[in-house]
Amino acid sequence: MAPTAAAAGAAEADGTSDTVGLLSASSSTSATANGDGKQQQGPTTADGVPFDPKSLLDSNGEKVDAKRLPHKTRMALALQGPTLIFDGICNLCNGSMSWFQERVRMEDSPVWYMWAQHADTQTLLSELGISRHDILRSWAYLEDGIVYRGSAAWLRALRNIRSPWCYLSHFDWTPEFIRETVYNTVAANRYNALGHSDACQRPNPDMRARFLHSTAVKGPKPDSTIPPRVRRRLLIVGCGPAGLFIAKKMAPSKDFEVVVVEPKNFFEFTPGILRGMCHPEAMKDLVFDLEPVLCDDLGVGYVQGAVTSLSGTKAVVRRLGGGNHGVDDESSNGILRLSKAAAENQDVETNMIVPPDAASDKALEGCQTIEINFDFCVIAAGSAYTTSTLWKVPVTPEEKQEGPNNFYAKDGRIAQLSAEHSKLESLNQHRSARVSIFGAGLVGIELASEIRHYFPDIERISLFDPQHTVLPALPESAQKYATEWMERNNVELILGSDFNDESVTDAEDTSDVIYKCVGVRVNTPFMPKDVLDARSQVLVNNAMQILLDEKALDKDAVDLMGADRAAIFGSGRIFAIGDCVSVKGADPPYIKDTYPAEAMAEVVVANLYKSKTIQCMASCPGVLRELGGLQVMTLCSLGPSDGLFCINDRMVSWGRPATIVKGTIEVTKMSDAGMSSSAEISGPWFLIGDD
Repeated sequence: MAPTAAAAGAAEADGTSDTVGLLSASSSTSATANGDGKQQQGPTTADGVPFDPKSLLDSNGEKVDAKRLPHKTRMALALQGPTLIFDGICNLCNGSMSWFQERVRMEDSPVWYMWAQHADTQTLLSELGISRHDILRSWAYLEDGIVYRGSAAWLRALRNIRSPWCYLSHFDWTPEFIRETVYNTVAANRYNALGHSDACQRPNPDMRARFLHSTAVKGPKPDSTIPPRVRRRLLIVGCGPAGLFIAKKMAPSKDFEVVVVEPKNFFEFTPGILRGMCHPEAMKDLVFDLEPVLCDDLGVGYVQGAVTSLSGTKAVVRRLGGGNHGVDDESSNGILRLSKAAAENQDVETNMIVPPDAASDKALEGCQTIEINFDFCVIAAGSAYTTSTLWKVPVTPEEKQEGPNNFYAKDGRIAQLSAEHSKLESLNQHRSARVSIFGAGLVGIELASEIRHYFPDIERISLFDPQHTVLPALPESAQKYATEWMERNNVELILGSDFNDESVTDAEDTSDVIYKCVGVRVNTPFMPKDVLDARSQVLVNNAMQILLDEKALDKDAVDLMGADRAAIFGSGRIFAIGDCVSVKGADPPYIKDTYPAEAMAEVVVANLYKSKTIQCMASCPGVLRELGGLQVMTLCSLGPSDGLFCINDRMVSWGRPATIVKGTIEVTKMSDAGMSSSAEISGPWFLIGDD
């Protein structure tokens, strides 16, 4: 427990905090990392003499003064722990630490101590991604690079004391909300209950020997104000099914301030968009306005814009033109609505959204580019097609869209698809038209079947693919079923060797409309290059934390933390999910679909809630929740009355049952997403078809 104060500047004369970043500086210990990324102990003194951190005796039998060890050695010892970081001026905290020290099992569990106010402490924890404001709000327990906070810190620390007191640690079975409520109540009232001193209190001699910094009371007087509880800032980039899932799960939390950045002002159910293009009446059940759901129902912030760059703690966002929610495009650069808590927050250090080079929130009104500071970030940017914006709207627009061509506004998107429908309707009336589709994967197959059903008089529908079969990623039984459907419904298949320059030229010369369902790209141009693979996918581990490419790893950081931990980008507080990611070690890779994206989102939500008590997430491999094995489930429509459903390498359903499965998923997903009118589609089309 600690006050909100400036660092007390109590660095010792021979051990002043280095200005070199801890994680980018080499450790002066002889520690190395084992295969699990954990430290193997082997510290040395300033003279290079090895010593035992338990007994504080060097190899010559001389007593070692921990406070006079090289700064980097002390910080490495603090990382390894166990290290207790507490409020140096709090009477309750100092009394608790004295009680603790008297019961420590020194023979097998040496404990280090640090004041929260000390400059070395704040340098250490800030390098691990924990802000000064947060460090000074509650005490911490650091072990094996993991920072525990609140009641979890106390329960972990109690494992280091003698019996019978160590059994108090078993209170970790108590529900977290009870433990945290009790802890936070005590923390908020500790000064009123037992008071505080004007300076950090000097410990007794036994305890002083275990401090990793000077205990001399120097420097400016610490602030004795207990900081208010500040919610952590969570930025979600992209609001597809997975991004919206995280927003809905995190919105009720009192620990997070959530802001969503999304270039569209609407949500759309992408798997149903082909149906919406061919049958416009279905569009009302496939899209809804985002602002009422995000801002009014969930109470989270919403910025209509595109991220142009992202670092470990900040995103730069270009705001886009507003849509249909009372935002005047001539006077505003798009929707920007914050929750009440964020709108009222005037703390310079913790303010989430600020206009660059401006001091007033009012400047946001006319600011086209804004900066969003965050403590945690989730990238759910998805993917798009390089050849068309019909199937997916990209989240990284290259230029501002305006007027009726603005498909980032709901009306513009509906108009875009309606114009395509009108084109097909005209061809259907001419009868002798030809429609060519390049790509016989899921999108190409579904598009061909939708066009054939809703525009039966189009004479010729041709489906091209260099592969020798349709749906090459699905089992053979599914390929056969889809092929027979195409042949039965007079869809021309030009596959394998038949797909050549001559056939392509013929299609270009004789087709009235050509649709290209190929060339998928991920929406990650704003991400640092060091976190992308060869296909520009974001590299992540099984906890969905973003990873640095092996070539970008800093050798000194690897020596200090181990390769697994040094590879984690942004202190482990930046996650990525869905179509835009490549999960390290996944074989085969996860498919780009809603189901695995939402499974990844569930992992992120669990780890965000873990961050309330485990804050150094960069060093938590094996502690955080990880993505387990997923079933590979694929649904493919063949018009409104037919389809196929595959799980792993088997086709488990086809025909009308498959359409019922897909229709049920559409209804439930739209309902879960927040569209109150979605219940209206729970009937006819997928139960009785649309003939």
